[in-house]
Amino acid sequence: MQIPVDVVSSILAQALPLPQEAAMLYAHGRSKDAAGALERAIAPGGGYEQDTDAWSMLFDLHRAEADWRAFEQLAARFEATLGLAAPAWLAEEETAHLPPEMQHGGNAYFDPIGVLDDDAAARLEVMRRRAGNHSALHLDLSKLTDIQAEGCLRLSQTLRYLCANGNSVVITGGDRLMRLLRDAAEGNGSVPGYWFLLLDLYQLRGMQTEFERTALEYALAAGTTPPSWQPGIRPVIAPRTVEEKRDEPRYQHGPEDIQLRGIMAGAADPQLRELEAFAAERQYVNINLARVARMDFACATSFSTQLNALAASGKTVRLIRPNALVGGLLASFELAPGVTLVEQRI
Repeated sequence: MQIPVDVVSSILAQALPLPQEAAMLYAHGRSKDAAGALERAIAPGGGYEQDTDAWSMLFDLHRAEADWRAFEQLAARFEATLGLAAPAWLAEEETAHLPPEMQHGGNAYFDPIGVLDDDAAARLEVMRRRAGNHSALHLDLSKLTDIQAEGCLRLSQTLRYLCANGNSVVITGGDRLMRLLRDAAEGNGSVPGYWFLLLDLYQLRGMQTEFERTALEYALAAGTTPPSWQPGIRPVIAPRTVEEKRDEPRYQHGPEDIQLRGIMAGAADPQLRELEAFAAERQYVNINLARVARMDFACATSFSTQLNALAASGKTVRLIRPNALVGGLLASFELAPGVTLVEQRI
């Protein structure tokens, strides 16, 4: 008889160190229990007070839950306890390439906080006024905790105005907002604000497959024609140059990596099929996990099996910058020597 994966993971969790136990709890969607385990781990006498990996897990958990206030409180404790600089709320890879005016506090940076209601969206009207001075604007959505239909419609109207005006908009921290929008919009064609903003975010982030699927769902729910995909205006930002020190290029033609994202759940998560197709003709399989908020145990089991199969076929596999919770979960699996985990570090 095959033991269910949730039973297997529960047994494993009891034998793991406390931080990895927290990673397992989070994989099952038990974020409060995971946070409690991590708080116990880093508390005085908890055994992990000086362990930056345990702190990283709690920082990433607060990021994934969009709890920026708890994040800032943890940052103050981290600096007082370890005497090190705390990580920034936005992960470095999301903003490092942006010019100063689009960084936090810059004149082309905007971060609505709390509930996206009509009042919050109205405050973003300042984006329209500054659009004449900046060809590209940065909208950080990572501090939004809830949504209302009126606010979503208002923000959608602002984004469409900017695109029609020739401005590009860089979106960061929008994964949780998109999950809220999908849940709110599902099957309800009477609240266009949710649908419109979700479609706008897909378009601005270049997610055409998701856009077209959602456009069809909206058309069926609202009894209308599906909106058409129109690629957003991409900002012109000078890339950082990297000197290639190899005799041969490391990468083949095409994308250098595959970027997985969001919540990956189940042994048959669609992104695992995308990875299979991506890896088929590549020697170097670079898998960017920076935008994966959570991976459940069943998905992680299939994922690790897939990685080991790729390594067994002679491929070089690199798992790039998973958050500390996803990294901790993957570390509980036995990965082949050909699989390298490139983790984020404080």
